[in-house]
Amino acid sequence: MDYFDTAQKYRKKRIKKLASVFINIIVLSIVAIIAWQIGVRDRNNIIAVHSSELIRIANDFKELNDQLENLKIQSENDNILITKLKIELSDKPDSNLNEIIKLSSSSISRGVSIEQITASIKSLNKPTKCLKPIRKELNVITPIYSTNSHEISLFDNGMFVLAEGQAHVEANSVNPWFDENKPIKVRLRYFGIEQWFSGLLPFSTKIPFQNNIAIIKFEKSDVRGSVYTTIKVCS
Repeated sequence: MDYFDTAQKYRKKRIKKLASVFINIIVLSIVAIIAWQIGVRDRNNIIAVHSSELIRIANDFKELNDQLENLKIQSENDNILITKLKIELSDKPDSNLNEIIKLSSSSISRGVSIEQITASIKSLNKPTKCLKPIRKELNVITPIYSTNSHEISLFDNGMFVLAEGQAHVEANSVNPWFDENKPIKVRLRYFGIEQWFSGLLPFSTKIPFQNNIAIIKFEKSDVRGSVYTTIKVCS
Protein backbone atom coordinates (compact mmCIF):
# COMPACT_ATOMS: atom_id res chain seq x y z
CA MET A 1 0.00 0.00 0.00
CA ASP A 2 1.59 3.29 -1.08
CA TYR A 3 1.28 6.71 0.51
CA PHE A 4 -1.69 7.73 -1.67
CA ASP A 5 -3.75 4.73 -0.61
CA THR A 6 -2.92 5.31 3.04
CA ALA A 7 -3.92 8.99 2.84
CA GLN A 8 -7.17 8.11 1.08
CA LYS A 9 -7.96 5.52 3.79
CA TYR A 10 -7.47 8.03 6.62
CA ARG A 11 -9.44 10.64 4.66
CA LYS A 12 -12.44 8.23 4.45
CA LYS A 13 -12.20 7.53 8.18
CA ARG A 14 -12.26 11.28 8.96
CA ILE A 15 -15.27 11.74 6.65
CA LYS A 16 -17.13 8.87 8.36
CA LYS A 17 -16.26 10.30 11.77
CA LEU A 18 -17.42 13.78 10.77
CA ALA A 19 -20.63 12.33 9.26
CA SER A 20 -21.28 10.41 12.49
CA VAL A 21 -20.75 13.55 14.58
CA PHE A 22 -23.03 15.54 12.26
CA ILE A 23 -25.76 12.89 12.46
CA ASN A 24 -25.47 12.82 16.28
CA ILE A 25 -25.77 16.60 16.36
CA ILE A 26 -28.90 16.46 14.15
CA VAL A 27 -30.47 13.72 16.34
CA LEU A 28 -29.67 15.60 19.54
CA SER A 29 -31.09 18.79 18.02
CA ILE A 30 -34.33 17.01 17.05
CA VAL A 31 -34.62 15.49 20.54
CA ALA A 32 -33.97 18.88 22.14
CA ILE A 33 -36.60 20.55 19.92
CA ILE A 34 -39.18 17.85 20.77
CA ALA A 35 -38.39 18.11 24.49
CA TRP A 36 -38.64 21.90 24.29
CA GLN A 37 -42.03 21.66 22.54
CA ILE A 38 -43.29 19.23 25.20
CA GLY A 39 -42.02 21.56 27.92
CA VAL A 40 -43.73 24.56 26.30
CA ARG A 41 -46.99 22.60 25.98
CA ASP A 42 -46.86 21.50 29.64
CA ARG A 43 -46.04 25.04 30.74
CA ASN A 44 -48.95 26.43 28.74
CA ASN A 45 -51.28 23.81 30.24
CA ILE A 46 -50.13 24.72 33.75
CA ILE A 47 -50.55 28.41 33.02
CA ALA A 48 -54.05 27.77 31.64
CA VAL A 49 -55.04 25.75 34.75
CA HIS A 50 -53.67 28.39 37.10
CA SER A 51 -55.33 31.16 35.12
CA SER A 52 -58.67 29.34 35.32
CA GLU A 53 -58.20 28.87 39.08
CA LEU A 54 -57.31 32.54 39.52
CA ILE A 55 -60.44 33.55 37.59
CA ARG A 56 -62.57 31.27 39.78
CA ILE A 57 -61.00 32.68 42.95
CA ALA A 58 -61.55 36.22 41.67
CA ASN A 59 -65.21 35.46 40.95
CA ASP A 60 -65.65 33.86 44.40
CA PHE A 61 -64.00 36.87 46.00
CA LYS A 62 -66.31 39.23 44.11
CA GLU A 63 -69.35 37.20 45.15
CA LEU A 64 -68.25 37.14 48.79
CA ASN A 65 -67.52 40.85 48.64
CA ASP A 66 -71.03 41.49 47.29
CA GLN A 67 -72.50 39.38 50.07
CA LEU A 68 -70.45 41.32 52.60
CA GLU A 69 -71.74 44.61 51.21
CA ASN A 70 -75.31 43.31 51.42
CA LEU A 71 -74.74 42.24 55.02
CA LYS A 72 -73.31 45.67 55.82
CA ILE A 73 -76.39 47.33 54.31
CA GLN A 74 -78.68 44.99 56.25
CA SER A 75 -76.70 45.64 59.43
CA GLU A 76 -77.00 49.40 58.90
CA ASN A 77 -80.76 49.06 58.38
CA ASP A 78 -81.04 46.95 61.53
CA ASN A 79 -79.02 49.50 63.48
CA ILE A 80 -81.32 52.26 62.23
CA LEU A 81 -84.31 50.24 63.39
CA ILE A 82 -82.69 49.60 66.78
CA THR A 83 -81.97 53.32 67.17
CA LYS A 84 -85.57 54.12 66.24
CA LEU A 85 -86.86 51.62 68.78
CA LYS A 86 -84.61 53.05 71.46
CA ILE A 87 -85.83 56.57 70.70
CA GLU A 88 -89.44 55.43 70.91
CA LEU A 89 -88.66 53.61 74.12
CA SER A 90 -87.00 56.67 75.63
CA ASP A 91 -90.28 58.54 75.10
CA LYS A 92 -92.03 55.86 77.17
CA PRO A 93 -89.52 54.80 79.83
CA ASP A 94 -92.19 53.08 81.90
CA SER A 95 -93.57 51.04 78.99
CA ASN A 96 -93.97 47.28 79.44
CA LEU A 97 -92.39 46.86 76.00
CA ASN A 98 -89.01 47.80 77.44
CA GLU A 99 -87.85 44.22 78.04
CA ILE A 100 -89.25 42.98 74.69
CA ILE A 101 -87.42 45.68 72.75
CA LYS A 102 -84.20 44.96 74.61
CA LEU A 103 -84.46 41.25 73.80
CA SER A 104 -85.26 42.02 70.15
CA SER A 105 -82.28 44.39 69.89
CA SER A 106 -80.01 41.77 71.44
CA SER A 107 -81.29 39.09 69.04
CA ILE A 108 -80.76 41.34 65.99
CA SER A 109 -77.21 42.13 67.10
CA ARG A 110 -76.50 38.36 67.29
CA GLY A 111 -77.56 37.92 63.65
CA VAL A 112 -81.21 36.92 64.06
CA SER A 113 -83.22 38.43 61.21
CA ILE A 114 -86.18 40.71 61.84
CA GLU A 115 -88.35 38.30 59.84
CA GLN A 116 -87.56 35.49 62.30
CA ILE A 117 -88.37 37.70 65.29
CA THR A 118 -91.62 38.81 63.67
CA ALA A 119 -92.59 35.22 62.87
CA SER A 120 -91.83 34.12 66.44
CA ILE A 121 -94.02 36.89 67.84
CA LYS A 122 -96.80 35.93 65.43
CA SER A 123 -96.60 32.34 66.67
CA LEU A 124 -97.71 33.58 70.09
CA ASN A 125 -101.01 34.83 68.71
CA LYS A 126 -104.06 32.73 69.31
CA PRO A 127 -104.95 30.92 66.05
CA THR A 128 -108.28 31.83 64.48
CA LYS A 129 -108.81 30.24 61.05
CA CYS A 130 -107.31 26.79 60.62
CA LEU A 131 -107.15 24.41 57.67
CA LYS A 132 -108.18 20.78 57.91
CA PRO A 133 -105.59 18.97 60.06
CA ILE A 134 -103.23 16.36 58.58
CA ARG A 135 -102.55 13.20 60.58
CA LYS A 136 -99.67 10.79 59.97
CA GLU A 137 -98.04 7.85 61.71
CA LEU A 138 -94.47 8.61 62.82
CA ASN A 139 -92.03 5.86 63.83
CA VAL A 140 -89.98 6.71 66.91
CA ILE A 141 -86.39 5.54 66.68
CA THR A 142 -84.32 4.48 69.70
CA PRO A 143 -80.62 3.62 70.13
CA ILE A 144 -81.49 -0.01 69.34
CA TYR A 145 -84.40 0.45 66.93
CA SER A 146 -84.55 2.22 63.60
CA THR A 147 -86.47 1.90 60.34
CA ASN A 148 -86.04 3.10 56.77
CA SER A 149 -89.17 5.24 57.19
CA HIS A 150 -88.16 6.98 60.42
CA GLU A 151 -88.83 10.46 58.93
CA ILE A 152 -92.11 11.73 57.47
CA SER A 153 -92.63 14.64 55.08
CA LEU A 154 -95.41 17.21 55.01
CA PHE A 155 -96.50 20.02 52.68
CA ASP A 156 -94.96 18.45 49.55
CA ASN A 157 -91.57 17.94 51.23
CA GLY A 158 -91.69 21.43 52.72
CA MET A 159 -91.33 20.01 56.23
CA PHE A 160 -89.72 16.85 57.63
CA VAL A 161 -90.42 15.36 61.07
CA LEU A 162 -88.27 12.87 62.98
CA ALA A 163 -88.76 11.50 66.52
CA GLU A 164 -86.30 9.90 68.94
CA GLY A 165 -87.09 8.09 72.18
CA GLN A 166 -85.53 5.94 74.88
CA ALA A 167 -85.62 2.15 74.74
CA HIS A 168 -88.14 0.52 77.06
CA VAL A 169 -86.36 -1.43 79.83
CA GLU A 170 -88.38 -4.10 81.63
CA ALA A 171 -86.75 -6.00 84.49
CA ASN A 172 -83.81 -7.84 82.94
CA SER A 173 -84.93 -7.41 79.32
CA VAL A 174 -84.70 -4.45 76.96
CA ASN A 175 -87.58 -3.67 74.63
CA PRO A 176 -86.41 -1.97 71.40
CA TRP A 177 -89.56 0.14 71.20
CA PHE A 178 -89.51 3.58 72.79
CA ASP A 179 -90.75 4.06 76.35
CA GLU A 180 -94.03 6.00 76.18
CA ASN A 181 -93.61 7.10 79.79
CA LYS A 182 -90.43 9.02 79.06
CA PRO A 183 -89.96 12.23 77.03
CA ILE A 184 -89.34 11.97 73.30
CA LYS A 185 -87.35 14.37 71.16
CA VAL A 186 -88.79 15.64 67.89
CA ARG A 187 -86.81 17.30 65.08
CA LEU A 188 -88.54 19.62 62.61
CA ARG A 189 -86.78 20.69 59.39
CA TYR A 190 -88.35 23.33 57.15
CA PHE A 191 -86.93 25.94 54.75
CA GLY A 192 -83.37 25.31 55.93
CA ILE A 193 -84.35 25.69 59.60
CA GLU A 194 -83.89 22.84 62.08
CA GLN A 195 -85.57 22.84 65.49
CA TRP A 196 -85.75 20.27 68.30
CA PHE A 197 -88.61 19.89 70.76
CA SER A 198 -89.12 17.43 73.60
CA GLY A 199 -91.92 16.46 75.91
CA LEU A 200 -94.05 13.71 77.40
CA LEU A 201 -96.85 12.42 75.23
CA PRO A 202 -99.15 14.03 74.42
CA PHE A 203 -97.59 17.42 73.74
CA SER A 204 -97.78 20.06 71.03
CA THR A 205 -95.76 22.95 69.65
CA LYS A 206 -96.35 25.96 67.42
CA ILE A 207 -93.99 27.23 64.74
CA PRO A 208 -94.24 29.99 62.10
CA PHE A 209 -94.73 28.42 58.69
CA GLN A 210 -95.21 30.33 55.40
CA ASN A 211 -96.57 33.46 57.16
CA ASN A 212 -98.97 31.25 59.15
CA ILE A 213 -98.80 29.20 62.32
CA ALA A 214 -98.34 25.44 62.18
CA ILE A 215 -99.68 23.66 65.26
CA ILE A 216 -98.13 20.21 65.60
CA LYS A 217 -99.43 17.70 68.14
CA PHE A 218 -97.81 14.39 69.10
CA GLU A 219 -99.81 11.70 70.89
CA LYS A 220 -99.77 7.98 71.54
CA SER A 221 -100.57 5.67 68.65
CA ASP A 222 -102.20 2.28 68.49
CA VAL A 223 -99.22 1.06 66.47
CA ARG A 224 -96.31 -0.11 68.59
CA GLY A 225 -93.17 2.01 68.32
CA SER A 226 -94.86 5.01 66.72
CA VAL A 227 -96.87 8.14 67.55
CA TYR A 228 -99.62 10.08 65.85
CA THR A 229 -98.47 13.38 64.36
CA THR A 230 -101.28 15.84 63.73
CA ILE A 231 -100.55 19.18 62.07
CA LYS A 232 -102.85 22.02 61.16
CA VAL A 233 -102.05 25.42 59.67
CA CYS A 234 -103.82 28.45 61.13
CA SER A 235 -103.75 32.14 60.40
